[in-house]
Amino acid sequence: MTATGGPPATLHVVVPEGIDDPTRPSGGNVYDRRLLDGLRTRGWRVREHAVPGAWPRADQRDRARMAEVLGSVPDGSLLLVDGLVAADAPEVLVPAAARLRLVVLLHMPAPGPGRRRGLPRRARPGP
Repeated sequence: MTATGGPPATLHVVVPEGIDDPTRPSGGNVYDRRLLDGLRTRGWRVREHAVPGAWPRADQRDRARMAEVLGSVPDGSLLLVDGLVAADAPEVLVPAAARLRLVVLLHMPAPGPGRRRGLPRRARPGP
């Protein structure tokens, strides 16, 4: 919300490429689509940035593409990032959070073997 009570000028949203691909059904993609459509219905301007990659098993090339996308978002913008993408790219998101108002939409945390199990202690709020 802005100081006047309305939605921000633009909500930038990072989603996995193929969010609307019917051959790759995903509850998270359906949720994202309904959320974004609902925000548009309520007057929000939503700019989607679909990032290609093997999310949540991204490689360095996928993360580099995501960094390019984040670099194109103007400083101070509100940025919503799908959790599937965010879970595998903290080294891209943490620096971006210094200049963007970053929100991660986490549908279901599910660490697997060899995966990060949460934020490092220094990034967690509270004592």
